[in-house]
Amino acid sequence: MDTELAQQLNLEAYDLTLKEAYAQLRKDEPSTIPFIIWLLENPDSPISFPGQISLQAHDYIHILLGREQSPEDEAYVIGFTMGSDTQTNWIHLAIFKFFARYFYPQQYRMRAKELQMFKKGFSAARQMKTAALNRFDFKAHEDLNISVVRTKVTL
Repeated sequence: MDTELAQQLNLEAYDLTLKEAYAQLRKDEPSTIPFIIWLLENPDSPISFPGQISLQAHDYIHILLGREQSPEDEAYVIGFTMGSDTQTNWIHLAIFKFFARYFYPQQYRMRAKELQMFKKGFSAARQMKTAALNRFDFKAHEDLNISVVRTKVTL
């Protein structure tokens, strides 16, 4: 786990439950997420891509992966989530990366470094054969220790 995130969440030994760690995490309000991101990444969107996930579940994945909220870590988490969904194919990736690179608002835009981290996250999920995280029932596992939840999604 990233040491800065471990310090932020006091997770050195994964001794917190998922719910406890989430309570300590800085979260974005759904109303602050730009429309284009909602359109491509939110399960409520009519045209979202495979790997679409709620904001809370996205934050849970940050915790499970030990990733902070830097642009590179955001890209890695999105890539990992899309990579865990076997319905994601090359056309989804090409379209998503195009929009993330050229149409996302500046503060969310994926430049070369972020696209590289996206690719690493995607590849890691595929190699690990992780459960489809966008369909994982995080609510049913909130009271379990982070280390236990990690084993349930085969991280």
